[in-house]
Amino acid sequence: MKKILDYLKQLDFSEIEAKLYLTLLESGQMSVAELAQVININRTAAYTHIYSLLDKGVIVEAMIGSRKKFI
Repeated sequence: MKKILDYLKQLDFSEIEAKLYLTLLESGQMSVAELAQVININRTAAYTHIYSLLDKGVIVEAMIGSRKKFI
């Protein structure tokens, strides 16, 4: 896992972005609150990094039922 985190950092991911990205790869789809809880950051901070990942085009957001999820 450390090796993958280091590789993602070389691709201009912050450490938190890399952790969020890997968590989504492992879990499939999650809400911001779920992601924040898993990597132990507050939800507000998670949004900043999620939007950065969206801008990079490596994740997408989707409405699943009535909830916004990230994939």
